[in-house]
Amino acid sequence: MRRLALVALFAIACGSSPASGPSLKLIFHTGDVYRYSYESNGHSAIDPSPPDAVHKTAYLAFTVKAVHSDATADLSLEASDVVATLIGVPIPPPAGTSFNGTSDLKVRSDGRVLSETVNGAQFGGGIWWAVLPSMAVKPGDTWRDAFDESVSYSGSSVTGQFKTGSKYLRNESFHGANAAVVESTFAATTIAPPTAGISVSETSTTTITTWIDRGAGRILKSHLVSSYVGTFTDLSGLIAPTTVRGDEIADLLPV
Repeated sequence: MRRLALVALFAIACGSSPASGPSLKLIFHTGDVYRYSYESNGHSAIDPSPPDAVHKTAYLAFTVKAVHSDATADLSLEASDVVATLIGVPIPPPAGTSFNGTSDLKVRSDGRVLSETVNGAQFGGGIWWAVLPSMAVKPGDTWRDAFDESVSYSGSSVTGQFKTGSKYLRNESFHGANAAVVESTFAATTIAPPTAGISVSETSTTTITTWIDRGAGRILKSHLVSSYVGTFTDLSGLIAPTTVRGDEIADLLPV
């Protein structure tokens, strides 16, 4: 399950003093919509077979549905025009479903995704942007965090455990906007409840670099590099475990 972007604001102007400024944080307003194109190239393999090339494209729209006093917001993610191919051959969605669909996200102002509810077939999901600090920062500063994310899909639920290390890389201009560039590396472990006698677990490492419009408080673009290992285990012990490996490079760009 590949997971991958949204909003933030930083208040030190380019060329200002190197002293720390206000903390980076997500700024949400009910009704705001953030639209992006998404494209990824990667590989997937079932051991011991060699990897096959996977390519995905889509348009994504994040809509702020509600903003709460506890520094969280409810967002809806709509995926449209989704196309996925394996070695150049289109991948069909599960029978009776579509890769085009919506997910409901609960996000904190520091960027942590606390939960996701997938409606229909799942596209991407989970982590789409960098994790922001709880303190004032300047370019070059680093911080760490840890959090859980609950993902509900087709009546079942799994919890991903994330440990993150982040750095405020620099300020730069992007499409005329003053951008703060933030990079976060996520180490994740996900274990699904056994189903039909099969246990599923996954570990992954993902690095996301996000360009944030410091004036408008929104993400300008994100770049993601990820690798993962998933293991399917027959709890009866009659079948040897199956291991799936993959990697992905993806870009989220404004439209």
